Amino acid sequence: MPIETRSKTLHSPVGAALATLGAVALGAVIGGGCGLAMVWTGDDAGRAAAAALMGGGAWAVGALIGLALVATTGTQDAGRLSFAVLVASVVRMLGALALGLALFFALGPEGRTFWTTFLVCGLLALMAETSWAIHTLKSGAARSRPDGAH
Repeated sequence: MPIETRSKTLHSPVGAALATLGAVALGAVIGGGCGLAMVWTGDDAGRAAAAALMGGGAWAVGALIGLALVATTGTQDAGRLSFAVLVASVVRMLGALALGLALFFALGPEGRTFWTTFLVCGLLALMAETSWAIHTLKSGAARSRPDGAH
């Protein structure tokens, strides 16, 4: 019988939050760095940082809303958890897009840095969420099998 060495915390919404928010933070750093490296902001570090924070912030808020949906289900069943993750992913993406558009049109950050950051954060958040979901569903699949096989 194999010994379980992975932490159960990583298979909870807390693990998803850590993975997704870490990915968003990394995306904001990458997007801000691109803004400065490409001189899109005219060597103005403040404009690049503000645009990167707004682009990453939209994804952070969307991720928190989506993860709150997963956390409220409180299910250990792999089938229900997969549906909750799917719904949370859609809410995360739509929430981030709505907030991103609102920030862009209301505050007018530097466009190239903002959208680069926004897209990189979205890609990294999707990768982190997908990785978390695959590992979580794999670990729960054996427990939820009707025949009890491991």
